[in-house]
Amino acid sequence: MEEITDSLKKDQDLGQLVFGDDEKKIQDPIRMYLSDIGKIELLTPVKEVAIAKRIERGEEEIEEAVFSLLISLREIKRISMLLIQKKIDILKVIQVPSPETVTENKKEKLTLRFHNFFNKAEKEKDDIVTLKKQQKGPSLAALTDNLQKKLSKGTARNKRHGRKGSKNPARAG
Repeated sequence: MEEITDSLKKDQDLGQLVFGDDEKKIQDPIRMYLSDIGKIELLTPVKEVAIAKRIERGEEEIEEAVFSLLISLREIKRISMLLIQKKIDILKVIQVPSPETVTENKKEKLTLRFHNFFNKAEKEKDDIVTLKKQQKGPSLAALTDNLQKKLSKGTARNKRHGRKGSKNPARAG
């Protein structure tokens, strides 16, 4: 035991770090870091593509959730307005443990809470729409419009040159 302690003291005096079973001596923490990081496997192109696809699917799921949220908010707004106008009862919209014990005063409070919830949700929706507009890059609609214009130009050019499309395999390409 004393041998190990003496050996460590000598190594510390030299400013060297000893790690692992092979007692490899490294004088610099940066070299130690680089040595350790070199043991980690880098991404292969296949793994990189797989991760990119997972990220893309995740983004699509988020976009779908946001889109469904926007549709749901329209329905919540409609319900909120009906509640405020007293055209429907709050107990038809939400579930409570024992509806028979809910007083009119409690119904008013629940209606107000529902309406406040809607207002917060609508503000969040507006924030999402604003962020979507600020997002860099062309939107899907802009890309679609651009593609339509290019297709229209190509069709017009084909008509001017007497082509009817790519039915003849020799001319397609």
